[in-house]
Amino acid sequence: MQTFRERFTLFLTAAAYLLFHLRLGPSAESIVTGTAAQLLTTVPYCIGFTWILVVIIRFLHKGKRPAWDRIARIFFTIGILFAFYFALYERNERVLQEQEKQPVSVRKTVTASTANGTERFQLGLPFQTASSSYQTVSGDYSARHYHPTQTVYSSVL
Repeated sequence: MQTFRERFTLFLTAAAYLLFHLRLGPSAESIVTGTAAQLLTTVPYCIGFTWILVVIIRFLHKGKRPAWDRIARIFFTIGILFAFYFALYERNERVLQEQEKQPVSVRKTVTASTANGTERFQLGLPFQTASSSYQTVSGDYSARHYHPTQTVYSSVL
């Protein structure tokens, strides 16, 4: 690490590593706890993959070990990739939990021709999932025999 540019890019890589591991929360304590848990989760993987890559680099360069700053860059880069992967996984889990809590409704807007002209109607019944498994919803959304004064509901299976 001779030049300012090399030091600066190493600092930026380390900052990106920490930024990708940052987990937000309602309080400072939850931010520190979440970030520390994320770091402790990914560090073993980062160390293992860094070691494997350094062994491969040593083999390709006839036993010559890379400089410590190059090893640190490899570690930070692998850490960024793992942090990104785990962040996507956590977000997906959070979204699925929120979807299970909210009632789901099936509605479809249908345009029907009536004696008074063209009107738009919403067909459907709200339903709530009883389990976390995916459910197939189907229904008859035709408005062939619809009269403007009656209520039409679709069948939910």
